[in-house]
Amino acid sequence: METNLKIVEFGERLALIVKRVELCGQLLTTEQIQRACSIIGRVYKVAATPYQKNGKQSILIEVHDHIPVSTLTVDDWVIELVFTTDKFPISVAKRNERSLVADLYKRSLLIQIASRTGMWTLDTPRIFYEKTPFIKSDFTNDLSAQVTDIDAYRRYEISELFVDKAGLAFSIGVRTAFITSLSVGEYYSSGLDKRLKKLLGRQTEHKGTLIYQGPTGRKKCYFEGYKGELTLQTAPAFKVKGKTYRNPYEYFRSVYPNFEVKPDDKVALVSFPGMGTKVYVPANKLFIRVMNDMLDSSMSNEDKISANNRMSLVSALWNLLGEKPFGKNYANIQAGFYRPDMSNSGTIALPEIRFGGTNSLPAPVTLTTDGYRSSFRSRKEYLTKFGCYFVNQTMPRKIHFCFPEQSSISIREKFANDLCAKIKELTKIDVTPVIVAYANYMLGIADLKNNHEAGMVVFIFEDVDPATYFNIRFELRNWRVKRVTTRQLGKKYNGLNAYKDGKFEKGLKGWNSFIEINSFDVVQQLGCLPFTIEPNFHNDMQLVIDVSEKSSHIVFSLVMFKAGMKVPIFDSLVKPKTDSKKETINPAYIEKYVTEMFQNHKSVIGKHHMNSLLVLRDGKNCGEEYSALLSTVQKLVQMGVLDSSFKMTFVEYHKTTLKEVRLIERQRNQYVNVLEGTYFIPDEHTAILASTGSGTLNQGTAAPIMLKSGYGDCDLKKVLHDVFVSSQLNFSSPGVAQRLTFAAKRADEQLKDRIAQEVMRLK
Repeated sequence: METNLKIVEFGERLALIVKRVELCGQLLTTEQIQRACSIIGRVYKVAATPYQKNGKQSILIEVHDHIPVSTLTVDDWVIELVFTTDKFPISVAKRNERSLVADLYKRSLLIQIASRTGMWTLDTPRIFYEKTPFIKSDFTNDLSAQVTDIDAYRRYEISELFVDKAGLAFSIGVRTAFITSLSVGEYYSSGLDKRLKKLLGRQTEHKGTLIYQGPTGRKKCYFEGYKGELTLQTAPAFKVKGKTYRNPYEYFRSVYPNFEVKPDDKVALVSFPGMGTKVYVPANKLFIRVMNDMLDSSMSNEDKISANNRMSLVSALWNLLGEKPFGKNYANIQAGFYRPDMSNSGTIALPEIRFGGTNSLPAPVTLTTDGYRSSFRSRKEYLTKFGCYFVNQTMPRKIHFCFPEQSSISIREKFANDLCAKIKELTKIDVTPVIVAYANYMLGIADLKNNHEAGMVVFIFEDVDPATYFNIRFELRNWRVKRVTTRQLGKKYNGLNAYKDGKFEKGLKGWNSFIEINSFDVVQQLGCLPFTIEPNFHNDMQLVIDVSEKSSHIVFSLVMFKAGMKVPIFDSLVKPKTDSKKETINPAYIEKYVTEMFQNHKSVIGKHHMNSLLVLRDGKNCGEEYSALLSTVQKLVQMGVLDSSFKMTFVEYHKTTLKEVRLIERQRNQYVNVLEGTYFIPDEHTAILASTGSGTLNQGTAAPIMLKSGYGDCDLKKVLHDVFVSSQLNFSSPGVAQRLTFAAKRADEQLKDRIAQEVMRLK
């Protein structure tokens, strides 16, 4: 196994000689001192890191570096730089100095990348974008044939971490950013405002993200609205730093005279992160940052970078930086990429999978890509052949299908009949389709509520307005709802017809796959369990705790499963989060909701002697939450819900992380994905797990999750085993590896639905 990590020379002996610079004047916050270091790096090309000595706010720089000024302006405060005579070594061998060395090396690397490559940054100095897109789309008026208004840029993310027995390591993550080639102004002037709204893809907790090419470089902002009746010269007056400007044009002419704008340029209203007020800016300087799920089919695969291509791009950037990537006074990097050994890496075996009629799919005998591919492929085959592991005998015998009136009778009947036939195949129970047509989706909802008994409905709708998707679920909250867009259905049905005409070979396969995917979702909503796994866990229960992106809601997602149980028990609890300014959770709420959840399952816990719990918290700095959980467990023991021998393991479960570490294999001079279940443990408190891999990934590179311990006793290898094995409960797509545990995936879905319901309620 190999990684995308580069190790700095000298390993655990790496050291720097630094000198201290005092920051005198206004007492700065931690964030302001960080900003001061960023300013010094950006303007004067000197790496600096925050440092405290005897309560004095200071920074450290490498002993040979020189800052050519004696004052620095930070948030309107003028700070005096006092160059002391303090000079001393710092080393990674000393844990209290390790982060200082790492920060200086990281900041120096960022300076070198900015100076030597010509790439640009946006939100943070550690993320770089290539100057020109690798796919350049020139705009054409014929948007119906092929959309060509999106450019694709390579994006590089720099991060650092320590590897035990190896030293300071740096990773370069490679992603793809999609930005429109048309400005907001051009979309409106060309009558393409519907296209713009689609690309903005504004969701319930988000506003459309834009890139503003302003007078000081590119900045991220959020779309508030287009003001086509206003220009830079006619927009309202405003104040900046106490000075009044009659309009934005006067402001730009006065403050940024070289910024190319015209008085009659149309404006848009935007908001910038951290700025309380909304401002008018020229609409022709705004470009849409297109999210991946809003991409058209012609661009949808460009974000999937193969392992070999990814490593080629990473190598090319290191080669471009040359022999001294951190600068002349810093150490070099070691040749090649870091390769973990058997002491800190391995592969977790796949579990046995159980299907209907006591039929089981054994785990692969050999740990090979072919063996894993065969195993994952067989999951779907076994499910089709033997049916669901557990079938809810009280499930509804009618499946409602709600179609727009403009859909043809043939597409309605084909979809409804094929889906019901597949559900029968999986459950061995006859189900009948009931087709409802509507002129407006709200009328369709009213028809279902007024004329049909609540049950299972497959609701087909046009996804013109993002709110429609969530409104259907909100209005039909007493129903079990599967949502399908007319675009999805029409695309697959047209492909099927093209196959019948001999024009599209994959049309039949695409249709059957579409029916399968929808049937797997429906049978779950009907209370059936497609398959299960051998419950060979180190912990009897898993509890995922997560917070929504804007910290408005919290979710507790529980899985209970151990030997002797026929089926796992799933439960979840979603609650509003009152302190939405912080990502951390109030300990009182943790105690209240976890107690409530476990009391509800007291009989199951007692019957099956469930004595251990793995808590996966999607977040960081969770010390107070850990203490609250310990206290809750003790109280549940006193209440008789848990046994006195009960043990809890708590880890941070990072679905996304700034430490972009990739695990790959080299085969015949080509980089390929590792097997599902491959892991790497860089230090005693950190583990990196690739839940997906070469067995099912045909495009892209496996994106690992990161686990962090440090809260009481924790055997990371046991945690890795439980996390990976529970990730096999991929009921919605059995033939594909799932990146997240079932509880984590369920938590994500629950949060999205609850937030959407709240938005609909407020409307």
